[in-house]
Amino acid sequence: MVGLGARVRIRPTVYLVGEAAPRASGYKPGVTQRSFAIEKRAGGHMFQLNFSNAFGTTMGQLARGGPVTKDWFMGFNISRKFF
Repeated sequence: MVGLGARVRIRPTVYLVGEAAPRASGYKPGVTQRSFAIEKRAGGHMFQLNFSNAFGTTMGQLARGGPVTKDWFMGFNISRKFF
């Protein structure tokens, strides 16, 4: 597997995020897992609205293979950073 990701600032407090985990060789039951998100920073908080074509979030889940359906899922994250 090859993990690819990027985060681009489009406004002073807004970011676009993208990532994909294509399989270089081996077991392939489905397609590559892909996701993208938009992030908004507000003070010490980061709000993220994300979209993905699979539920996998850890390397173990991704290693089992990509999704076999064409469904997309929406999620939300919030994190706090103390400066």
